[in-house]
Amino acid sequence: MYWFLFSYFLLLGMSIISLFLDSRFSRRRTLLILYGVTVVLMLLDIVWLYFLGTITFTRIYIFTHHIPTFLCAAYCSRYRGWKLLFLVLSAVHFCLISHQCSAMFYYLFGERTWVLFLSYILIAALILFVLYRLRPLYLQVFQQLQHGWWLLCLVLFGYYFISIYLIPGFLILTPLTSMLKPALSVLVFGMYVVILFLFSVIRQETEKRHNAELAAMQLSSLKSRIEATEAAEHALRIERHDLHHRLNTIARLIENGDLEDALSYIGSVRRKHEQIQPVCWCADPVLNAMFSSYFTQAQQNNIQIDAHLDFPSSLPANIADLSTVFANALENSIHACCELPRDKRQIRCRCIPYPKLMIEIANPCAAPVELNDDGFPTSSKSGHGLGLRSIRAFCAHHGALVSCKYADGWFYLRIGF
Repeated sequence: MYWFLFSYFLLLGMSIISLFLDSRFSRRRTLLILYGVTVVLMLLDIVWLYFLGTITFTRIYIFTHHIPTFLCAAYCSRYRGWKLLFLVLSAVHFCLISHQCSAMFYYLFGERTWVLFLSYILIAALILFVLYRLRPLYLQVFQQLQHGWWLLCLVLFGYYFISIYLIPGFLILTPLTSMLKPALSVLVFGMYVVILFLFSVIRQETEKRHNAELAAMQLSSLKSRIEATEAAEHALRIERHDLHHRLNTIARLIENGDLEDALSYIGSVRRKHEQIQPVCWCADPVLNAMFSSYFTQAQQNNIQIDAHLDFPSSLPANIADLSTVFANALENSIHACCELPRDKRQIRCRCIPYPKLMIEIANPCAAPVELNDDGFPTSSKSGHGLGLRSIRAFCAHHGALVSCKYADGWFYLRIGF
């Protein structure tokens, strides 16, 4: 009976950890490690129960299960410290909730063993289903909430200590524990509800501000594009007006036999026409307006543009969100290039549509770029890094992969769908 309980807690806890763990390994390898450790611990439980007995083994449960589980998760996880501890303690919390609910059903239905086993299975399936549905929102909390995890861990550790050591017992045997343990679990569960609710409200407000800023940016880009087009059209009208004068000049040069001067004059006129024609970077009007705005800004700062933009007919994300990604990346590149001498300023922008949309934006840097454990740049300057955080949030929302690289004096931002 007790071996079943320990094995059940291990399997459920590892399953919860595997749902939310941001592993540095592939999904397959991560599951092999987590469940491989689970099987080993389950086999060791037989040995511990045989030699130590149930009471002694329960007292050292933290050393035989929770610490090995934490070390296993730490080996796989990209996160360290309080975030990881919060994940492990949360898995313990949901295991205890499943146990307490199953125990209540056990006593309500006449202490039948099959009811207990069936309750464990059904409640575990329900918990995993609910957590799986909440997984996207919780992953956003993990990525965007950078501070305060130690306080949440303190609350969970208090619950952990009370449930396991102050009110021990794997089955609820007294009226006090029958009421107190579920009450504590409900209070702690309420903490998760409050966190998700507050984060959801904050995210909605952030999205509203983001959409407003995006609309303003798009309007500004479109205005700049319209102004550039109007200026080009005005210049073309002037050129058309002067065209007959130029043709007369060319005709006279040819009549006089000055062919080289005529060709040179034609070439200068053609180059002038090319300079006043608006450049079309891509077919989509919103993206084209955004590229025109930022590339014009770059050229005004003597930055050379090397762009090859080829987009698929069906984009994998909303055009407004995608234009924001490019805007943030290009703005960062322009700022980095402005710190360099004029002859070294350059931005490379590549978009490949097949097999899936892949984006690369690269620029030289005045100083080496340090990357953190997550593979993203670190900056001690206030306000820096907001654009990249917006790009990471976009990629997380659309299931895209984003990576950064610094090599040979160049910084590369790559996004793949």
